[in-house]
Amino acid sequence: MNVFLLGFPAVMTAAILIYRVARRHPAEPYRLLGLRVVTGGLLYAAIGPLIGLAVVPLVVKIPDSLQNLEGVWAAYLLGGLPALCCGMTAGALKRSAPSWPVFAAVCGAGALYGFVFMLQLTGVDRLRSISDSLQIGALPGLVAAIAGSLLFLGVRPKKAPATN
Repeated sequence: MNVFLLGFPAVMTAAILIYRVARRHPAEPYRLLGLRVVTGGLLYAAIGPLIGLAVVPLVVKIPDSLQNLEGVWAAYLLGGLPALCCGMTAGALKRSAPSWPVFAAVCGAGALYGFVFMLQLTGVDRLRSISDSLQIGALPGLVAAIAGSLLFLGVRPKKAPATN
């Protein structure tokens, strides 16, 4: 097991938190930033693994034993840390006004965290491991991050200006 890959999501989340604290708006209190980070982490950790569990059977064949309560347990065991880190990243990057760049960064972080976390479980010695990590880590992480970001960040397209 590669400890560097296991700790990568946590280190990246900590780096984003430090960046956000250093570059916060003077009118934004630390308490609000902390509340956003905790709320985002809890929301993503609650819904992310379940959404990932729904996506995984679409790309790979999983055993029947993982399609019941054991599958939910495995989803939270394997997807809980990447989802928590993605939610904390979303909380740290959340602004008062929704923006597409933040949405894209959070979704990219979700895919990256899922990929790296699964890569350390599948192994880094073969090309097949990278493909497996993309299928069971990055894709479910991306879909869960999109769903969580739509709920948490509330990104909506801009309305076109009215023409007369």
